[in-house]
Amino acid sequence: MPDSRKLIRSGLHALLAVSLAMFCVAAIDTAITTLDIVSVSTGAFFGFIFTFLVGAPIVVVYGVPAYMLLSRRGSANWLSVLLLGLLPGLAFIPVSPRAGILAAACGSAIALLTHSFVRR
Repeated sequence: MPDSRKLIRSGLHALLAVSLAMFCVAAIDTAITTLDIVSVSTGAFFGFIFTFLVGAPIVVVYGVPAYMLLSRRGSANWLSVLLLGLLPGLAFIPVSPRAGILAAACGSAIALLTHSFVRR
């Protein structure tokens, strides 16, 4: 079972990796849209910042305690961790389907990366 500091560090590293991926996705999305409201670099920056600022509290307040609970019960496997990451995004789908799906994708990536970091 991982200690809480290692788990928080692993979760935030995974969040940073996914935020950097969203930087790239937002840059591509901004570059191919026909509206020139913001520059590519500004769109990419907002993609990174938004993902990190929204994700950090979720990782620390929900993800880490839930992972610790799974770990203590001996249930922290790839499937349970994937479901743990999907849950916040799936809960958001009724409010905003597009944002909920994106949040579910980011959450599952963060959860799976965290699990891989903890297992090392």
